[in-house]
Amino acid sequence: MLYNHKDALKKYGTHGEIIKALNKGKIIKLERNIYGTSTECTDLEYIITKYPKVVFTMDSAFYYLGLSKEEPKLLHLATNRTAVRMKDKCVEQYYQLDKFFNVGVTIFKINNLTIHMYNKERMLIELIRNRVKIKDSLYDEVIKNYYSQKETLNEKKLVNYLKKFNSKKGIVNKINEELDMDLVI
Repeated sequence: MLYNHKDALKKYGTHGEIIKALNKGKIIKLERNIYGTSTECTDLEYIITKYPKVVFTMDSAFYYLGLSKEEPKLLHLATNRTAVRMKDKCVEQYYQLDKFFNVGVTIFKINNLTIHMYNKERMLIELIRNRVKIKDSLYDEVIKNYYSQKETLNEKKLVNYLKKFNSKKGIVNKINEELDMDLVI
C-alpha cells in the first residue's frame, strides 16, 4: 500500500506520527512525500499516488475501456497545460487546455485502485482529434471496437462534449463517417 503525504497524514494524524511510523518500520519512505508498507508496487499504483490529479487518456484509456487489447508500455496521462513535466520513465504526458481538461472525467476502479480517466465519449473525441499521432493498427482496432459498441455511446453526452471543442465540425464529420452515425451539432 502506498501513501502520499496527505494520505499518510490522514492515517497517522501528524507529521510526528509519520516519523514514528517510519522509525518503527511500519512504513518506508520511497521518495519525497511517498510512503509505502513495502517497496513493491506497480507503476500504476505509484503514479496515482504521486500524481492523484492526473487523468488517464489515449492508449491507457483505450486499454482500460476495453477498446484495445494491447496493454501500453507507458501510462498515458493528461494534465493541465500548466502542470509540471512528469519525469517518470513510465509516463507519456499529454497537456490539456484547462477548458478541456475535466470534460468527460470519470472515476474508474482498476486493479482495486481508483483512477480518474476519460470516459468512452471523450475518448472517441480524442481518438479522432489525435488520429494522425496514433499508430494505424491501434486506430483501426479502437475504431472497429467503437463501431461494434456504438449503441452503448451516450450521444447526448458526446454532443455536449463536442460543443466545447473548436474543430467540432471536423470531428463530428469523421465520427459520422467512421461509425455510420448521424450526429448533429
